[in-house]
Amino acid sequence: MKSIIRRIGKAINGFSGGLLSETKTVRRVYNQYLSGTYEFENFSMYVPPEGIGMWEDQTKGFIRDTSEGSVFWDIGANIGFLSLYAADGAKLVRAFEPEPNNYRILNDNIESNSFDNIRTHNVAVSQKEGEAILYQGSEGGGTHSLARSENLKEGSVSVKSTTTDSLVAEYGAPDFVKVDVEGAEFKVLKGASDSLENHRITWLIEVHSSQTGKRGDRLSEHGATVHDLYGILTEYGYDVYGFDGDLFEFDLEDDALPLHWYATKDNN
Repeated sequence: MKSIIRRIGKAINGFSGGLLSETKTVRRVYNQYLSGTYEFENFSMYVPPEGIGMWEDQTKGFIRDTSEGSVFWDIGANIGFLSLYAADGAKLVRAFEPEPNNYRILNDNIESNSFDNIRTHNVAVSQKEGEAILYQGSEGGGTHSLARSENLKEGSVSVKSTTTDSLVAEYGAPDFVKVDVEGAEFKVLKGASDSLENHRITWLIEVHSSQTGKRGDRLSEHGATVHDLYGILTEYGYDVYGFDGDLFEFDLEDDALPLHWYATKDNN
Protein backbone atom coordinates (compact mmCIF):
# COMPACT_ATOMS: atom_id res chain seq x y z
CA MET A 1 0.00 0.00 0.00
CA LYS A 2 2.80 2.43 0.90
CA SER A 3 4.51 1.88 -2.44
CA ILE A 4 1.27 2.65 -4.27
CA ILE A 5 0.73 5.83 -2.26
CA ARG A 6 4.30 6.95 -3.01
CA ARG A 7 3.61 6.43 -6.71
CA ILE A 8 0.38 8.42 -6.46
CA GLY A 9 2.23 11.20 -4.66
CA LYS A 10 4.78 11.34 -7.47
CA ALA A 11 2.00 11.70 -10.02
CA ILE A 12 0.38 14.58 -8.19
CA ASN A 13 3.60 16.38 -7.35
CA GLY A 14 4.90 15.99 -10.87
CA PHE A 15 1.85 17.48 -12.53
CA SER A 16 0.49 20.08 -10.14
CA GLY A 17 1.89 23.06 -12.00
CA GLY A 18 1.04 24.86 -15.22
CA LEU A 19 -0.19 21.84 -17.15
CA LEU A 20 -2.99 21.06 -14.72
CA SER A 21 -4.07 24.60 -14.03
CA GLU A 22 -4.05 25.22 -17.76
CA THR A 23 -6.68 22.54 -18.39
CA LYS A 24 -8.88 23.21 -15.39
CA THR A 25 -11.35 25.55 -17.12
CA VAL A 26 -10.36 24.96 -20.68
CA ARG A 27 -13.68 25.59 -22.35
CA ARG A 28 -15.96 27.37 -19.94
CA VAL A 29 -16.31 31.14 -20.27
CA TYR A 30 -19.15 32.94 -18.50
CA ASN A 31 -20.86 29.57 -18.05
CA GLN A 32 -20.90 28.96 -21.81
CA TYR A 33 -19.22 26.04 -23.54
CA LEU A 34 -16.94 27.04 -26.39
CA SER A 35 -15.73 24.86 -29.23
CA GLY A 36 -12.35 25.19 -30.85
CA THR A 37 -8.80 23.90 -30.84
CA TYR A 38 -6.99 24.08 -27.52
CA GLU A 39 -3.27 23.91 -26.81
CA PHE A 40 -1.97 21.80 -23.95
CA GLU A 41 1.61 21.19 -22.87
CA ASN A 42 2.42 18.44 -25.34
CA PHE A 43 -0.59 18.29 -27.64
CA SER A 44 -3.48 20.22 -29.09
CA MET A 45 -7.00 19.02 -29.73
CA TYR A 46 -10.31 20.11 -31.16
CA VAL A 47 -13.17 20.21 -28.65
CA PRO A 48 -16.75 20.43 -29.99
CA PRO A 49 -19.41 22.46 -28.14
CA GLU A 50 -20.47 19.70 -25.75
CA GLY A 51 -16.96 18.36 -25.58
CA ILE A 52 -15.48 16.14 -22.96
CA GLY A 53 -16.12 16.17 -19.26
CA MET A 54 -12.71 17.01 -17.85
CA TRP A 55 -11.40 14.49 -15.35
CA GLU A 56 -9.98 15.91 -12.12
CA ASP A 57 -6.53 17.43 -12.43
CA GLN A 58 -4.87 14.84 -10.21
CA THR A 59 -6.44 11.99 -12.21
CA LYS A 60 -5.07 13.30 -15.49
CA GLY A 61 -1.61 13.68 -14.01
CA PHE A 62 -1.78 10.23 -12.48
CA ILE A 63 -2.76 8.61 -15.78
CA ARG A 64 0.10 10.31 -17.54
CA ASP A 65 2.63 9.29 -14.90
CA THR A 66 1.40 5.72 -14.44
CA SER A 67 1.37 5.14 -18.21
CA GLU A 68 5.08 5.94 -18.51
CA GLY A 69 6.71 3.15 -20.53
CA SER A 70 3.58 1.00 -20.36
CA VAL A 71 0.76 -0.23 -22.57
CA PHE A 72 -2.30 1.88 -21.76
CA TRP A 73 -5.87 1.12 -22.84
CA ASP A 74 -8.46 3.90 -22.85
CA ILE A 75 -11.89 2.22 -22.81
CA GLY A 76 -14.41 4.95 -23.53
CA ALA A 77 -11.86 7.26 -25.10
CA ASN A 78 -14.36 9.90 -26.21
CA ILE A 79 -12.44 12.41 -28.37
CA GLY A 80 -9.01 11.48 -27.07
CA PHE A 81 -8.14 13.78 -24.18
CA LEU A 82 -6.76 11.11 -21.83
CA SER A 83 -5.32 9.05 -24.68
CA LEU A 84 -3.24 12.05 -25.72
CA TYR A 85 -2.19 12.66 -22.13
CA ALA A 86 -1.04 9.06 -21.76
CA ALA A 87 0.68 8.94 -25.16
CA ASP A 88 3.36 11.40 -24.10
CA GLY A 89 5.11 8.71 -22.06
CA ALA A 90 3.37 5.43 -22.83
CA LYS A 91 4.90 2.69 -24.93
CA LEU A 92 1.54 2.19 -26.66
CA VAL A 93 -1.98 3.53 -26.26
CA ARG A 94 -5.10 1.78 -27.54
CA ALA A 95 -8.17 4.02 -27.58
CA PHE A 96 -11.60 2.37 -27.78
CA GLU A 97 -14.57 4.57 -28.75
CA PRO A 98 -17.82 3.24 -30.28
CA GLU A 99 -19.69 6.46 -31.10
CA PRO A 100 -19.05 7.36 -34.77
CA ASN A 101 -18.80 11.15 -34.41
CA ASN A 102 -16.59 10.92 -31.34
CA TYR A 103 -14.42 8.37 -33.13
CA ARG A 104 -13.97 10.72 -36.09
CA ILE A 105 -12.93 13.59 -33.80
CA LEU A 106 -10.68 11.22 -31.85
CA ASN A 107 -8.77 10.30 -35.00
CA ASP A 108 -8.60 13.92 -36.16
CA ASN A 109 -7.12 14.91 -32.80
CA ILE A 110 -4.53 12.16 -32.97
CA GLU A 111 -3.56 13.01 -36.56
CA SER A 112 -3.08 16.68 -35.66
CA ASN A 113 -0.36 15.74 -33.17
CA SER A 114 2.99 14.01 -33.57
CA PHE A 115 2.20 10.88 -31.56
CA ASP A 116 2.68 7.64 -33.47
CA ASN A 117 1.97 5.33 -30.53
CA ILE A 118 -1.84 5.55 -30.44
CA ARG A 119 -4.08 2.95 -32.08
CA THR A 120 -7.82 3.59 -32.31
CA HIS A 121 -10.66 1.08 -32.33
CA ASN A 122 -14.25 1.94 -33.29
CA VAL A 123 -15.83 -0.59 -30.95
CA ALA A 124 -17.77 -0.85 -27.69
CA VAL A 125 -16.06 -2.95 -25.03
CA SER A 126 -18.69 -4.96 -23.18
CA GLN A 127 -19.49 -8.50 -22.08
CA LYS A 128 -20.12 -10.12 -25.46
CA GLU A 129 -19.11 -10.14 -29.09
CA GLY A 130 -21.42 -8.88 -31.82
CA GLU A 131 -23.50 -5.78 -32.31
CA ALA A 132 -24.94 -3.40 -29.72
CA ILE A 133 -27.24 -0.39 -29.74
CA LEU A 134 -25.56 2.80 -28.57
CA TYR A 135 -27.91 5.56 -27.40
CA GLN A 136 -26.50 8.94 -28.30
CA GLY A 137 -26.14 12.23 -26.51
CA SER A 138 -24.72 15.39 -28.05
CA GLU A 139 -21.79 15.22 -30.48
CA GLY A 140 -18.48 15.13 -28.69
CA GLY A 141 -20.22 14.59 -25.37
CA GLY A 142 -19.46 11.85 -22.91
CA THR A 143 -23.02 10.71 -22.23
CA HIS A 144 -23.53 8.10 -24.95
CA SER A 145 -24.60 4.81 -23.41
CA LEU A 146 -25.34 1.18 -24.22
CA ALA A 147 -28.40 1.47 -21.97
CA ARG A 148 -31.50 3.43 -22.89
CA SER A 149 -31.93 6.61 -20.85
CA GLU A 150 -34.54 9.36 -20.93
CA ASN A 151 -31.68 11.88 -21.02
CA LEU A 152 -30.32 10.57 -24.33
CA LYS A 153 -32.46 12.10 -27.06
CA GLU A 154 -30.12 12.24 -30.07
CA GLY A 155 -31.06 8.85 -31.48
CA SER A 156 -29.20 5.57 -31.54
CA VAL A 157 -26.72 3.71 -33.69
CA SER A 158 -25.67 0.10 -34.09
CA VAL A 159 -22.03 -0.43 -33.12
CA LYS A 160 -19.62 -3.33 -33.01
CA SER A 161 -19.18 -4.87 -29.57
CA THR A 162 -16.28 -6.92 -28.25
CA THR A 163 -14.82 -8.05 -24.93
CA THR A 164 -11.63 -7.28 -23.06
CA ASP A 165 -10.71 -10.97 -23.21
CA SER A 166 -11.01 -11.00 -27.01
CA LEU A 167 -8.90 -7.87 -27.26
CA VAL A 168 -6.24 -9.31 -24.94
CA ALA A 169 -6.16 -12.49 -27.02
CA GLU A 170 -5.57 -10.40 -30.15
CA TYR A 171 -3.23 -7.69 -28.86
CA GLY A 172 -1.79 -8.98 -25.59
CA ALA A 173 -2.56 -7.69 -22.11
CA PRO A 174 -2.18 -4.00 -21.25
CA ASP A 175 -0.49 -2.76 -18.11
CA PHE A 176 -3.05 -0.11 -17.22
CA VAL A 177 -6.69 0.38 -18.25
CA LYS A 178 -8.90 3.40 -17.74
CA VAL A 179 -12.65 2.72 -18.00
CA ASP A 180 -15.27 5.44 -18.51
CA VAL A 181 -18.30 3.79 -20.12
CA GLU A 182 -21.39 5.49 -18.71
CA GLY A 183 -22.62 2.68 -16.47
CA ALA A 184 -21.37 -0.32 -18.46
CA GLU A 185 -18.40 -0.78 -16.10
CA PHE A 186 -19.60 -4.18 -14.85
CA LYS A 187 -20.14 -5.39 -18.42
CA VAL A 188 -16.54 -4.47 -19.27
CA LEU A 189 -15.33 -6.56 -16.34
CA LYS A 190 -17.72 -9.45 -17.08
CA GLY A 191 -16.09 -9.65 -20.49
CA ALA A 192 -12.66 -9.64 -18.87
CA SER A 193 -12.83 -12.72 -16.64
CA ASP A 194 -9.80 -14.47 -18.18
CA SER A 195 -7.82 -11.23 -18.17
CA LEU A 196 -8.71 -10.52 -14.54
CA GLU A 197 -7.66 -14.00 -13.50
CA ASN A 198 -4.49 -14.43 -15.55
CA HIS A 199 -2.96 -10.96 -15.82
CA ARG A 200 -1.87 -8.23 -13.42
CA ILE A 201 -3.70 -5.38 -15.12
CA THR A 202 -4.21 -2.18 -13.15
CA TRP A 203 -7.63 -0.55 -13.56
CA LEU A 204 -8.88 2.99 -13.01
CA ILE A 205 -12.67 2.94 -13.31
CA GLU A 206 -15.11 5.84 -13.24
CA VAL A 207 -18.21 4.47 -11.52
CA HIS A 208 -21.53 5.88 -12.75
CA SER A 209 -23.84 5.37 -9.80
CA SER A 210 -26.13 7.47 -7.65
CA GLN A 211 -23.80 6.54 -4.78
CA THR A 212 -20.84 8.19 -6.53
CA GLY A 213 -22.85 11.21 -7.67
CA LYS A 214 -22.21 10.63 -11.38
CA ARG A 215 -25.14 10.94 -13.82
CA GLY A 216 -27.89 9.40 -11.72
CA ASP A 217 -27.64 5.63 -11.59
CA ARG A 218 -26.32 4.53 -14.97
CA LEU A 219 -24.88 1.39 -13.38
CA SER A 220 -28.36 0.12 -12.48
CA GLU A 221 -29.61 0.95 -15.99
CA HIS A 222 -27.13 -1.70 -17.11
CA GLY A 223 -28.48 -4.19 -14.56
CA ALA A 224 -25.62 -3.95 -12.07
CA THR A 225 -24.81 -2.52 -8.66
CA VAL A 226 -21.69 -1.20 -6.97
CA HIS A 227 -21.62 -4.49 -5.04
CA ASP A 228 -21.44 -6.40 -8.34
CA LEU A 229 -18.59 -4.21 -9.54
CA TYR A 230 -16.62 -4.45 -6.31
CA GLY A 231 -17.33 -8.17 -6.05
CA ILE A 232 -15.98 -9.16 -9.45
CA LEU A 233 -12.74 -7.29 -8.79
CA THR A 234 -12.16 -8.82 -5.37
CA GLU A 235 -13.17 -12.26 -6.67
CA TYR A 236 -10.11 -12.19 -8.92
CA GLY A 237 -7.75 -11.05 -6.19
CA TYR A 238 -7.81 -7.30 -6.68
CA ASP A 239 -7.50 -4.73 -3.94
CA VAL A 240 -9.90 -1.86 -4.62
CA TYR A 241 -9.34 1.69 -3.43
CA GLY A 242 -10.98 5.02 -3.98
CA PHE A 243 -8.85 7.59 -5.75
CA ASP A 244 -9.14 11.36 -5.44
CA GLY A 245 -5.48 12.21 -5.73
CA ASP A 246 -4.68 9.77 -2.93
CA LEU A 247 -5.67 6.16 -2.48
CA PHE A 248 -8.05 5.41 0.35
CA GLU A 249 -10.10 2.49 1.57
CA PHE A 250 -13.88 2.74 1.50
CA ASP A 251 -16.94 0.82 2.63
CA LEU A 252 -19.68 -0.06 0.16
CA GLU A 253 -22.23 0.82 2.83
CA ASP A 254 -21.05 4.44 2.95
CA ASP A 255 -23.67 6.96 1.83
CA ALA A 256 -21.25 8.44 -0.69
CA LEU A 257 -18.77 6.30 -2.62
CA PRO A 258 -15.70 7.45 -4.56
CA LEU A 259 -16.21 8.30 -8.20
CA HIS A 260 -12.92 6.70 -9.27
CA TRP A 261 -11.95 3.17 -8.23
CA TYR A 262 -8.35 2.00 -8.47
CA ALA A 263 -7.97 -1.79 -8.66
CA THR A 264 -4.57 -3.43 -8.37
CA LYS A 265 -2.86 -6.73 -7.66
CA ASP A 266 0.36 -4.93 -6.65
CA ASN A 267 -0.09 -5.97 -3.02
CA ASN A 268 -0.57 -9.68 -3.80
